Amino acid sequence: MFRDSEESTHHALHANVLPLLFHIAPEESVSAIVDMIRTKLRMRGLFLLLCHESSSGGRRE
Repeated sequence: MFRDSEESTHHALHANVLPLLFHIAPEESVSAIVDMIRTKLRMRGLFLLLCHESSSGGRRE
């Protein structure tokens, strides 16, 4: 996976999506990158859902 910088231990979503998009990710890393992207997107989706429910008082629209 790609880190934000050589000194960083953080793997940002954009730092890994772009190498996949431009086909420069090492083949042996693609599976791990895709898994990380799926995990981050699931976490963000849950976060956004919780924020929405919190702001609407739990009402579904």
